[in-house]
Amino acid sequence: MKKQFLLLALIITSAFVAKAQAREDRMDIADAPRAVLSVELNYSSKTVSDALSQKLKDAGLKTKSSKGLTVAEGAKFLEVSPENLDYYFKVDSKDKTRSTLYIGFSKGYTNFITPESDAKTWEGGKSFLASFVKYVDQYQLGLDIVAQEKVAKDAEKALDKSVKDGEDLAKKQEDNKKDQEAKRAELEKQKNLLNTLNGKKAN
Repeated sequence: MKKQFLLLALIITSAFVAKAQAREDRMDIADAPRAVLSVELNYSSKTVSDALSQKLKDAGLKTKSSKGLTVAEGAKFLEVSPENLDYYFKVDSKDKTRSTLYIGFSKGYTNFITPESDAKTWEGGKSFLASFVKYVDQYQLGLDIVAQEKVAKDAEKALDKSVKDGEDLAKKQEDNKKDQEAKRAELEKQKNLLNTLNGKKAN
């Protein structure tokens, strides 16, 4: 049973790794299909897009949106290449929990890079996508931590309120107990006075 479990875990892990590997693909850029790289990610398109925006911002790339693409023109992106290149990114949604990231490169105008024309940059693109898979994991982890911190803080506030409500209730119960004792003593006093008066009437 243990061996079967380990084999299943290995198959699942292998499948995920294979799925997360960059592959050669095609994408329309500048009104023509171009050779690009792509990778599938087990995150929503919004998460991937937000993570990509943060990644490019951290790298100092200035981007613009053009025909559904995120474009960085004449950019030096050292994770891919030391040269100034035009970068084209696109995130496609597969469903609510999966998406595909595409990246294409150009040396200007329609001089798009292919694995045959510039193998070094092409491999640099693959390395970037491989590292980006891990980057998205950490990005989502950061979001999860922030969200969980809020949940924990709200739970702490709820507990503090409950403790305070309990303390207030205990104080009210103690005050009520003292008030009952005072009123009971007053009642006995007034009954005694009434009995005294009634006793005089009988005489």
